[in-house]
Parts: sequence; structure tokens; C-alpha cells
Amino acid sequence: WLETHIWHAKRMKMEDIWGYRLAMQPTEKAFRPSHRAAQHGCIIHDASYLGLIEITGALGPLSDLLLLCCDPQGQPPGAQRYTVGSRALDTHLYSPGQYPLGLACPITIIWKPVDLPNQTVTPKANAQDKPAENNEETRRVEHPSPEPGSKRTVWLMVHPCVFDTAFGIIQSCASLTLARLKETGNTSIEIEIADLRTQLNIFEIMGPKSSQVIKGALSPTAAGQKDDFTSFWSSLGDIQSTGSLAPGMIIGFKVHDPRLKFPPKNAKPSPVDIPHQSSPMKVFPSAALARCEIWGETIRSSLKQPRYKKKDIDDRKAQARRSIRNLIPGQPLAPQRQDDRIPVLLVQRSLGSVQSGTHGWMLIIPAGWSMPFFSSLTFTGSRVGGQRERQTQAFEAGVPYFPRDYPSIPAHGEQISKTADEEEARWKRTPAAKKPNFEKLGTRSPWRPDWEVVLGLKESKSELVPTQREAPGPEHEDLQPSEDVERKDAEDTAMLGKSPWLLRGALLKYMSLVPDFIKEINRLRTRRSESHFDFKDADLLLRSALVPVQLTPCGRGVLKDMSMIYMLEDHECEEAQKHVGSDSEEGGEAVTCDKGAIIGYTTTGNFCLSRGRGHSLGAIAAIKYQALVAQARR
Repeated sequence: WLETHIWHAKRMKMEDIWGYRLAMQPTEKAFRPSHRAAQHGCIIHDASYLGLIEITGALGPLSDLLLLCCDPQGQPPGAQRYTVGSRALDTHLYSPGQYPLGLACPITIIWKPVDLPNQTVTPKANAQDKPAENNEETRRVEHPSPEPGSKRTVWLMVHPCVFDTAFGIIQSCASLTLARLKETGNTSIEIEIADLRTQLNIFEIMGPKSSQVIKGALSPTAAGQKDDFTSFWSSLGDIQSTGSLAPGMIIGFKVHDPRLKFPPKNAKPSPVDIPHQSSPMKVFPSAALARCEIWGETIRSSLKQPRYKKKDIDDRKAQARRSIRNLIPGQPLAPQRQDDRIPVLLVQRSLGSVQSGTHGWMLIIPAGWSMPFFSSLTFTGSRVGGQRERQTQAFEAGVPYFPRDYPSIPAHGEQISKTADEEEARWKRTPAAKKPNFEKLGTRSPWRPDWEVVLGLKESKSELVPTQREAPGPEHEDLQPSEDVERKDAEDTAMLGKSPWLLRGALLKYMSLVPDFIKEINRLRTRRSESHFDFKDADLLLRSALVPVQLTPCGRGVLKDMSMIYMLEDHECEEAQKHVGSDSEEGGEAVTCDKGAIIGYTTTGNFCLSRGRGHSLGAIAAIKYQALVAQARR
């Protein structure tokens, strides 16, 4: 159970999932108010079920460890912009020695801030003429990162359904890193890995009013605050969207017990000259701004339980109301010396693009303080969402949601199997006259996506029996010991083309030319210290690859989950294009597609409120994607 379980159990539909008893959705049937809250107000989600892995060691080995298991596309986790601790990095975790295969899950990496100062120099002459973020004369003076041998700490935030897998991958990469250091004669390096799942709680506060809610509910302590934080906190209420801030910006500070100022009042933006335009944030990410005491295990242990119960706080409020100076109910209590000071972390969180995405904050607090913070945050008029609302936020932003939109991953297969069993049992209970006859409709796999058949890796043996894999692929194999990881590179070629894998990121740009495609993969594998693929392996890679796609109907209609995606012939496309945009349903005849023409399935589909029409996410075969591009050019 989470610490807020009783509150959610009274107002939400609960289910056992991922080893927790989690809230799936509110008891009210309507979901549009939650969407409006995410787009125009504020919605809160208790994400304390997310797992945290703490890794401690020298900076150099930690950077090498993360490079072995993280996505090499983009900046590495050991880049200075992340190692100083001022920004969080969203990336993906891969099994060692298997890239681009072996995708495990998305992760968030947060480095403990360094002790070196970070200054921002802003000229006073033009400070009022231009926003600080667009001022060309604004310059940052960043001090170099610490020495590679300095001891550092990093947190990895992982989804609970793959926590054990991710923990095993980190252990394997740590063993491999230490083995390589031992070969060079360095035997004094140590790497510590710890499980922090019971030591921290996480809240996701999304929406344009999330900044006002946080400023109204929390009261930072006056002692020890620096100029950067003072400037940040004073302008926090004027932010209309955290999408205007630096991605992954981290702010660390200490707050008083939220119960002292209960009930809270939302902060109101200060008046501006131009309507609907907030004052620009004039604070840049820095290690000094992100520094927080929540990283200390001793501090977290001392705050495991609040010093005062709610009854004690209420007695103090009653005594204050009886005094002459506090006759008005609801006045905040003055913090005393013995009151708790709680360290918290604020992390900027974005889903989708800056213009059309959903933005907010991630609030990380010590364990034992969920209800004091949650009560103050929910009393501000914010809505509370469950798993359905969290999935809807990602769907409306057009980004894949883990694990349902990550085909070919074991976690996705487990969720699909659970959903398929429920749908199949419901279909069998339904009378024959009230349910579709999949055999007559020619539906090959009505409840489970048969990716192997779509890719041509297997043949469908039965109409309604879903195909299963004969042998586990690289993504399903057990983790190998560190001494077997390097030997496994030679075995990857033999496994190519036998199991589906998800082709994502910048690699999609190199699909048209096979030589460039394999060169880019080898370049990325070199960054992970992995062996190269041969040019003949490119066909095997593309034959078993799945490409994530987004689909929008040309006319009316909504694509649901598990919708089949077909590829039309050239003459069928020409006939269909004549009726695109026509509201009449008599414009053309329905096209009957052969079940062998299925090129993929949708993983998530529904009516998209932000687009005002049907929208869906899915995946298709990479070879068929190339054929579609060539067909569009014709």
C-alpha cells in the first residue's frame, strides 16, 4: 500500500498491479474534467510506486556504467550538463551488449549536485528590455565538473513492473565496469547499488496552474536560502506553463510542515502589461539551486515519521484561535524551532512538445510525509488522477506510454496477456448472437498482436490461437554474468531476425539507405564499447524491426486498441484518396483487405480531446514502413 491508500480507496477504483494496490480511476464516470484540469488547471497523481535505484561511486566509473546500459542516442548520461546535478535526463535502458536490441524500459536519471558553485551573470543594462532566456548578453559561467575520481551519487527512476530487470541490468553493467578497470590495474574502485523504494515518495503535479498550487501549498524556510532560489520562488507564481523552463530543471529546498498553514491558498500571478503572458523565469539551472539535503540517508531516516501528529497541530491551532492575536480561523501557525523542516526536490516534467504537450512538476519528498503534503496539495482545488488519467495525459500529448506502447518488450507482453485473457473470457461469456464471429470475419488474432507473423518470422498455424515465440530473443534472455557479456556480443548476430525489436529515435532517419543504417548503429555501439555488426546483418535487423507510428483517420471514426493496420495497393490508394475529406458515407465502397496484408497493430486508440478527432498510437513492420514511404512518393 502507498501512504495515501486510504484516501484513494474512498474515492477511486483500486486494483492490484505491479505489486501495489493502486488507484486506477475515480469512481465518477466522466473523464473530461480530468482532461480539462490537465490542460487548464492542475491534476495530481501519487507516483510513489516508481522505484528508485541509487548508485554511488567515482564519477568516471559511474559514467562508464551508465553509458553501457543507456541509449547512446543524444547526449550521454555522463555529460557535464547532467553530472553537475542541475538537470534530470530522460532516456531508455538497454541490456548490455545488445543495442539496438534489448530495450528494457524508459528511465529518469538524476545526479546529486556537486559542491562547486555555479554563477549566472546578467547585465543590468538590458535586463528589462529582453527576457533573460532570450537576452544575447546573458552569459553563464559554469565551473568545470569535479575530477573523475571524486565520489558521486546518482538516482535512477524506474517503472515498478521492470524494477527487478533494471536492477539486474545495473548490477551486470557494474560488474563489467569493475572488470574492465581491474584489467587496467585499478582495483581500488568501488560501486554501491541501493534500493530506495521505501525511502522516498513522488507526486506528479501537472497542468498550467501547477506552479501556483505548489507555491500556495509549500512554505520554504528562510534560513539557508540563496539568491537564486529567492528569485525562483518569487517568480514561480507567474509561470503559466513549466514548458517555458529548462527541460528537467531541478530545484532543491527545505519547507515547513505543510499542516502549519492548512488550508492553503493558491498563489495568484502578478499583473502584467500584456494579457495571457507571464513574466519570464530569470533563473537558470545550477548546482547551487538543485542542492538539497534529501540526498542524505541520515536526514531521510530522521524524518521517517513526523514529530507532531495531526492532533497536536490541531491543538496548537485551537490554542492560537483562543488567543487575542489570532481570532480569525484558518490563520497559519508560526513555525517553531522544534517543528520539522522537510527537504524536497522539484523536477520539471514535460509530456510532448512545448506548444501542445502537458507540463508540470515532479515533487520528491521523504517517506512518511505523503499525507501531510497530499492533503495540502488536494485542498487547493486540484483534481486527483489515477492510472487512467496518467495514461490519458501521455495519449493526449502524443507520446508513448510505458508499457502499453512499447511492443516487443516483456513488460508489454505481460500486460497484453492479462488484458487478452480478460477480453477472451468476456467474449466467451457473451451469447453468440451478441458478439462478433472472428472466424467468419477472418480475424487472425483477435486478442493478442501477433508481431512475429506480421514481421514474417513465423507462420500463423491457427485462426484464433495466438502465436507464441518458439525461442526467447535477446530481450527475453536472462541477464548474463559480467564475464559473459563480452562473449555475448558474438552471439548477437546469430539472434538477429528471430525476435521483434522496437526501432526508435534518430535511427529512423537512416532506414532508407542500408549502409548508412548499419554505420549509424555501429557508431552507437562503439560508444557503448560493443562490437560492430556486418553489413549483411542490416537485412536481418530491418526484417525484425517494428517502427512506432501515429495514426489519424482521414474522416470520421475512432481507432481502438488492437486495431489492425493494413497496407493498400496503389489502385486502392488512388480510389480512397478521391473520398478523403468527404462527409458522405456513400462516397465509396468498403475495401476488403486480405488478412495477410496486416502490417501492424495499434497499441492505444481513442477519441483525442486535444485534437478533436480520433487518434491512435501503434507499430508497423519497418520494411512495410519503407514500402509506404515509397508508395507515397509515387
